[in-house]
Amino acid sequence: MGMNMEESDSSWVPDDALNALIAERTIHTEEDNEQIARRLLRENVGAAILGIVHTAIHGTNERTRLDAQKYITERVLGRVGDDAYGATNPVADFISEVTGFVAAAAGSESEE
Repeated sequence: MGMNMEESDSSWVPDDALNALIAERTIHTEEDNEQIARRLLRENVGAAILGIVHTAIHGTNERTRLDAQKYITERVLGRVGDDAYGATNPVADFISEVTGFVAAAAGSESEE
């Protein structure tokens, strides 16, 4: 059984967090909920990444560590089977090949 946030971090106070979100909404009236969420994530991405890395190394059990390690690996290297390095995009290759044929054909027509 896992710990919830209140048990693992005594600085987490749900009422304070909700009040902080209300303050964000009051200050940033031009933003909708999604924009506020994206801005808060961008502003706190460093801490979030450190938390994921810490969990990957020091998680309380093997499953938690493995999940965090897989998440990091897939975000950095891509999922297994998705060759982000080395393999090219087949659609881009096809378009490039067709473009090359068209350019070659146009070049041979202008020479005649």
